[in-house]
Amino acid sequence: MNVSEPLLSDLDAQTGGQSLRNQVRSLLRSWIITGRLEAGSRVRESDVAEELGISRVPVREAIAMLEGEGLLTSMSRRGGVVVTELKTKDIEDFFDIRERLEGLAARLAARRAQPGDIRRLRWYIAEARAASEEGREEDFSAANLDFHTSITRMADNSTLASMLEVVGVHLRWNTVPNRDHEQILGDHEQIAEAIAAGDEDAAERLTLKDIHGIRGKVVPGLEEL
Repeated sequence: MNVSEPLLSDLDAQTGGQSLRNQVRSLLRSWIITGRLEAGSRVRESDVAEELGISRVPVREAIAMLEGEGLLTSMSRRGGVVVTELKTKDIEDFFDIRERLEGLAARLAARRAQPGDIRRLRWYIAEARAASEEGREEDFSAANLDFHTSITRMADNSTLASMLEVVGVHLRWNTVPNRDHEQILGDHEQIAEAIAAGDEDAAERLTLKDIHGIRGKVVPGLEEL
């Protein structure tokens, strides 16, 4: 298993003093999202514990939680777990869910947004535009992810946020190939303005359009596993 920073010392500041088990869960999730743990790769409890300098107990508990979310899969014959590999049908199903959940989040955000929320959305768009102009692809992806997660926070629905978090990890939020930056920025600007105007129907419709654009780039390029 080839892993690197961030480790728990960095993660603790980001997770608000969560239990060690939940910190390990969050860390393993981040490794799955960024591809540090690739689909099909084996995750060894002992390796993770050694890498983090902790006992196996919280690692075992975190792995069990991620199995429950479907992010890790048990290897019945060999023992241990691997990062779940999704078939094309699985990814289609997750996009069906993501479209509806993000559409609902945008609708609720338009209903509940405060002026500071709108400023934050516009700031993420500006950050993404600057990153695009300077060729900073990772920063561009990060700013766009922040844009989407900010809308989810604005929706102020913890159940919805939890469901979207799981779907997002399965779909690897930041792995959308060959999507036009100007199209993304334009879509996000329209969504932000609809939310600012309190137009729930437009916010939901434009979000569905944005996610459909991501889906159109991801799904046709997949090979059936």
